[in-house]
Parts: sequence; structure tokens; C-alpha cells
Amino acid sequence: MSLSLKNFMRAALCFPYFAQIALAIENTSSIQVIDATQIVVANQHSGSVSFIDLGSTSYSVSEISVGLAPQTLAFDEKRNRVWVANQAENTIAIISRETKIVEGKIRTADGPFGIVIDEALAYVSSQESDVVQIFDLNNFVEIGSITVPPEPRGMALSADSNRLLVTHFSSGQLTLINTESLRVIETISLGSRATLTQSVAIDPDQLLAYIPNTIRNTDNPSPAFDTTVFPFVSIVDLKKLDHLRSSRIAIDVIDEPVGIPLESLLDGDMLYVVNAASNDLTVIDINSRKSLKHLEVGSFPLGIASNHKFKEIYIDNSLDGTITVLNSESLEIKDTIEAASIPIEPSILNGQKLFHSSDDPRMAKDQWISCATCHFDGSTDHANWFFPDGLRNTPSLIGATLTGPFHWSGNLDEIQDVEGTIRELQGGTGLVSGPTNCAPACDGAEKNLGRSIELDDLAAYVSSLKFTLHTSNSSSVDSESIARGKELFFDAENNCSSCHVPPLYTDKLNHKLLQPDLSVKTLNTPSLLRLKRSAPYLHDGKAKTLDQILLPQPLGYGHGEFQLSSSSDIPDLVNFIQSLEPLPNLQVQPLDSVIRSPSPDYLSKARAMVEFFYEALEESGRIVLKLGYRHGANVATDLYVVVEHMPTQEIWSLDQDLNLSEISRNLFSPTVSFEGPSSFQSINFPPTFSDRSDLEAIYKIYVIAVMQGRSPFASEHVLSFDSQVLE
Repeated sequence: MSLSLKNFMRAALCFPYFAQIALAIENTSSIQVIDATQIVVANQHSGSVSFIDLGSTSYSVSEISVGLAPQTLAFDEKRNRVWVANQAENTIAIISRETKIVEGKIRTADGPFGIVIDEALAYVSSQESDVVQIFDLNNFVEIGSITVPPEPRGMALSADSNRLLVTHFSSGQLTLINTESLRVIETISLGSRATLTQSVAIDPDQLLAYIPNTIRNTDNPSPAFDTTVFPFVSIVDLKKLDHLRSSRIAIDVIDEPVGIPLESLLDGDMLYVVNAASNDLTVIDINSRKSLKHLEVGSFPLGIASNHKFKEIYIDNSLDGTITVLNSESLEIKDTIEAASIPIEPSILNGQKLFHSSDDPRMAKDQWISCATCHFDGSTDHANWFFPDGLRNTPSLIGATLTGPFHWSGNLDEIQDVEGTIRELQGGTGLVSGPTNCAPACDGAEKNLGRSIELDDLAAYVSSLKFTLHTSNSSSVDSESIARGKELFFDAENNCSSCHVPPLYTDKLNHKLLQPDLSVKTLNTPSLLRLKRSAPYLHDGKAKTLDQILLPQPLGYGHGEFQLSSSSDIPDLVNFIQSLEPLPNLQVQPLDSVIRSPSPDYLSKARAMVEFFYEALEESGRIVLKLGYRHGANVATDLYVVVEHMPTQEIWSLDQDLNLSEISRNLFSPTVSFEGPSSFQSINFPPTFSDRSDLEAIYKIYVIAVMQGRSPFASEHVLSFDSQVLE
């Protein structure tokens, strides 16, 4: 049966199956203003959200528990709900603004951070899963999931809701997504040295995006407090999709040295930049690129919002549980609101403030750098730095206090020995008086424990760091590979487990190791827990992937005594290592044993997302084709998988067993029917074997989703489609 799919697909492309309308640009933030009468703020260290009613003379505060580490929130005006991203437990809490009660929660991918909302959909950036998820605001179904570069964090939705900007926290990248097609348009780099990119503020008139970030000088062979990192605002031309490198704003030049410029707000011609580590605010005129004001605020500010009715700006001081109120005309601070209580042990909270501060002269000189600059939230910056003992990859501190001695060289025998780092690298005066007790070596001098309450508090905070929850999504194939990798890991001949001893997967010892250049270095055995999120690898960060560590030289680093017996050994071993998870006592524990979704509302518009994927592998001279698709919809749908022979334009329909059948405008049967709303999921066809000659012809696969019972040949019925050429 001959039929050109070109006209059909061209018509389908013109159908706006994800058309949305919004009144204003939406940005992710920990703090929002609703109807100019109420502030809503996510209190990440309290596990709560505060509703603050704005009166003429006083503030009425209501604080409710929502989950673990709430990061940002968004207001669904039509349904009068607040959505909150609980990053540590992988949920979204949905709150009735009227009753101030959590109506329910929905599960997300790992590490949800940002939320923005339009008329019909919620977009959620999942930082630890490298996806942006799309949820229906009415029935809370996950319609789709867009794979993006690592660590998606902050977002901004354009005024017409057709474009979504996503920042990537460690890499200094900005991704532009078409929300109609749910496809990535472009990823723009702010430069390989840019990091801590969270916020993006859009100028809708000039079509410019302003992104606060920190520039790392990782090439510096002798890092010092004022030569290591630099605070900037980068600018992207959204018309040309171009980073305007020569136009970026050096905050330390126009204002004064600040630490971790993280959040921003563009209000008219004024750009407000929240500097989290130095606890201050820089106000910039975007026309002259000059600083208008520098203001001190509370501890580790993380969010900012404006209220035009009252001519006020609100800054969320996350480690104080307060909100600074700023007059937007005079640029003077007029009040401080007590928004939340922080139920953290005082010593740990004090240590947390010290860890995140470049404002305290004991911790840093001239506000340049804090512990959090390289270890944000206690994690890693994925960078390599020069230290006296050589090039060193930044390790995560989560769970690290159980795996001492510390540093890659294993030369610290207690966390309190970071007193030397505070003085030598950060330029601080230190938390103890007298020597650092690191001469001639930290592990050979007197203990620092007990010399200072503040230093012990800092160590207490580091000791309190726990892993976030992890949702396993391994397929059965992965499970089989992991099992094979486990056998390899514990095999006596490979000897991996002699140094990487469960349950922490480290023997906590220093070892003399031969390097590729034939030198010998003394290095401490690192833990292998949650290793997937901590690239690059090895002490010097020269291995970008885990398989590079295991491959024999010159392809890799030939680490350990691993013996190859088949081509699948390294992938299997890598899959096992990446599956290693911390014991429950090292992970945060969820507040809810059962997650219950809110009751669905009426359905406003049918929506769906489909993606086709395939893999071609060669085995014994034959080609193994592994085909599949991903699908999500907020309604019942029929899914059609169609094969086109491109030279003749003949088409056939595929069933779930890969059988071909005739399809035409008058004769069509779906590959699969979904009887109701279905969350975004992957579905695999059975593997099929083919001779290479069978694939010499050019075939194209289409996956088409329509409302149940509708024709796939009528473009107005198409909810989503995807296609790929088999090569």
C-alpha cells in the first residue's frame, strides 16, 4: 500500500498539541508573591512552606510541613494550588492555597529542583536524573520527560509559554526547549569555566537572558582566595542563541567581591543578584552595567521575588528562616520577616552557616570563597584543582566522615584539619587561635578536635550530611548486567573488593599506587557509593568515565587487577559499581511511607508525548535490533508504530510482536491501546535478528499517539509523534 507520509507528518507538525498561553514570564524560585497579598516561601532546612499574608502594619505567618528539602515552588492560579519540589525525597507536594493543606504528593525522577507552571502543565527539572518532566495540572500524570545535559536546575518559561530555558548547575550550560514539540532546540555554553548556574532572568524586550554564575580558574597552579573563583553575570542573546562573552558583567569589578552569585530578578531596568555565600545583594542597572546598590541581607539567601503593589522586593534568607524586605524605590531595607523555625541542632546549624559563608572573615578573606563554592550542599563541583600535593579532583563530602583519613592523599586524620584549608586557600583568619596543627603534617600533629566550638560545629555539619533518596529504574537487562558485574567485583582474581570493602566500599587505607607515568603516589581508597553522580574520576580527575579507569593502557588507566574475559566485562562491572547505594542510615528518610496523589480535577485538554528509540548491535555476524518507545498521556490513547520503506513510500503497521500488517486510511489497528491516562514509561519490543543486507534499504519508523478510537491519518487527532531512520 503506497502512501506518502510527508504530507501527513507536515500537517501533524502544524497541529499545536502543546499550545499554551501565559500572562507573564515564570521563573523558578524558592519564594513567590501571589496576588500582591501573600508571600509563599519554601524553607528547605525546615521541610516546610510558609504562607505570609501581607497586612498594612503586620505579617501573618502560617508554616506547614511539606517534605524533605523543599527547594522551589510555583503557583497554579487557575486551581489555586502551590506546587513544591522536595528534592531529597523525589516528590512534588501539592498544597491547597485556600486550606493550606497538602492535598497529596506525586513522585518525580531523582533530585527535583525547579518548577514552572503555565495554564495546563508543570515543568520540573530533576537535577540528579538529567531530565525535565512534564506533569498535567489536572490529573497529575507525567505526560513526558525530556532528556537534557547533566544537572538541570533553574528554569524560566517565556511569556507565550512556547520556550523553556533550563540552567545546568555545574557545567555553565543553558538549554532551550520547545514546549510545543517537547524537544531540545539548543544547548548554549557559558564557557567551560562557568559553574553554579542556577537562575536565569529574561528581558522580554531585548530578548536577553541574564545568568549569574561563578567562573573557576582551574588552570591556576597556585590557587589563592582571590585567584580561584570570580563572580559574573553572563548574558545570552535569545534571538541568535549566542553567549555574549564580551558583554558579561564582572560583579567584583562593578560592585565588590561577592561569593556565589546564585539567584536573580529582573525588574524593569534593574537586575537584582543574590550572592548566597557573601550574604548580600547586588543591584545592577542593565543599561549602564553599573552597580546601583550593595546591601547586606541574611544567611545564605537563595530566592528573590517582587511585589509591585507595595513596591517591595523579598529575599529568602535560607539559613536564618527569615525574609528581608527591600523598598524597590529607595533600595533601602525596611523590614525582616520571621518566616520559619529551623529544627536543626544548634551546633550543626552553626556549622552549616560557617560552611556556606564567605561573609565571615574567619572563613574567607574579602568574601571571595566559601567551603560551599566547591562543595555546594556538601557535594562536588566536578572540577580538578591544583594543590600542593598535585592535581586533585573535588570529592563529595556526603558520608565522608565515615571514610577517613581524608583528602585524596589521606593526610588529614580529622575533619577539623580543614582549618589549614580555611586559612591557606580561603584566606580566612581561621576558627582557632594559634597554629593549624598541620605541621609538619596534619596526621602527625596534635588534634584540632576540641580547640574551638566553631571548628567542631563545622565538623558536626559535615558529619551530618546524608545522601538523598534514590529511585531505582533499572531494567531487567540492567539487573542481569549488574549481577554479572557483582561476580566480577568480588572475584578473587580481580580483587576489587580487597580495597573497596562493603558496605562503604573502601578499606579507609592509604596505598602506594603506580601511575601511568610510572611515578608512585600514596592515595587513599575512595568510597564507591553513588559514584554515578560524581564524575570525573581518580585523584586527578583524568578519567571522564568509569570504563576509562578499567580499560588497559593506552585506552584507559588499567586501574587495579581487573582481568578481561569478554567484551561485556567492563560494561557489567561499571553497571554494578554505578548501582552501589548507601545503607539506609546514610540516606535521608522520607516523611511519608506511602505517597498519595491528589484527587484529579476535570480535564482541560488532551496531551501526550511519544519517543522512538532503537539500538543496533552486531552478534555473530548478524544484527540485533532492539526497538522501543516511550509514551505518556493524560487521556486514553491509541499508539501506532508505522514502518515506511522510504524509496517506495510503502508503509506497514507493527504490532507488539513486530509483526507487519497493512495500514491505510480505511484500515488501521493500533499497536497498543492505553485505556486511561498513563505516566511516561519505556516499552521495549522483543529483540529481533536481521542480516546486514536487510538493512541496506532505508526504513523510517514513526510512533504516533492519538486519542483512543481516532484515526492516525487525521492530523487534528494526533497528540504526539516521533520518527527515526534506521541506519
